[in-house]
Amino acid sequence: MRLKPSFDVVDWQQQLRQDTELRVLEGHFIEAERAQIEEAAKKVPTQPREFAGWLDSLRAASAAQSEPLFHWLAQHATSSDMSWLLAQELPGDDNLEDLLALAQVNRPWRAKIEMARNYWDEMGQGSASATSARLVEDLRHELHMDSTEPPVWETLARSNLMLGLATNRRYGFQVLGALALVELNAGPTGALLSAGLKRLGYSSATCAYFGMRETLSPLRAHSWNEGVLLPYVAQDPRTAAAIAEGALMRLVADARCVQRYQNELKVPEAWAPIQLSAWARARGLGA
Repeated sequence: MRLKPSFDVVDWQQQLRQDTELRVLEGHFIEAERAQIEEAAKKVPTQPREFAGWLDSLRAASAAQSEPLFHWLAQHATSSDMSWLLAQELPGDDNLEDLLALAQVNRPWRAKIEMARNYWDEMGQGSASATSARLVEDLRHELHMDSTEPPVWETLARSNLMLGLATNRRYGFQVLGALALVELNAGPTGALLSAGLKRLGYSSATCAYFGMRETLSPLRAHSWNEGVLLPYVAQDPRTAAAIAEGALMRLVADARCVQRYQNELKVPEAWAPIQLSAWARARGLGA
């Protein structure tokens, strides 16, 4: 509702009061998420190249908690399983271009250009048929996904977290870390989801969305680090902890989603995710 274009509001002052109440609630929610990881974020290195190494270890942690489930999906999930899971995951992907657009406001030129490249990728490099939104629409259609059933609360909370970070400038550095983790994650999981859809006999057009993620995400993750994150850390070491907070908040939100998916799909214990991994525990990040 906050971002939806509308015509004249009859009582705009009342709407502002309601918006303020909701944004205070949102602030409490984000601060509760932040409190879980704040101490761990304070320990990250503040030199650019060391910080880059920390980001790489974060990618490994993210893989440890999510890839076992996605390997199971690639090898064993039914069409019903896949449809249910994607009905949870895709709503968060639908607005990635909007999050990028919001996050780039008032950035240095180098960061702004890198975000613009990612935005243009999401918009299919100007081709309507290749936009992320169009590919997701085709995917929903072939999978016969029921859009009337709302996503589980863990997925909604993750989406609310991302929007809250992007629309509140006090979290202007945290949103960069959260978006960075999205890119670090998207390539491997995209490849596994694409493999699962192909195994189930879906068309190449249906798999195209995840094929795009598989191809672009490793390149985008590297460029995001070099063009957005590391220049900020080099300019002001304080940004390292703030960027890390956003990445860790996204890591925890992803962990909740993976655990819920595991339970709902009754995935065998042998394919259980490594919840937040030894990496996180060693850095003081609780389950």
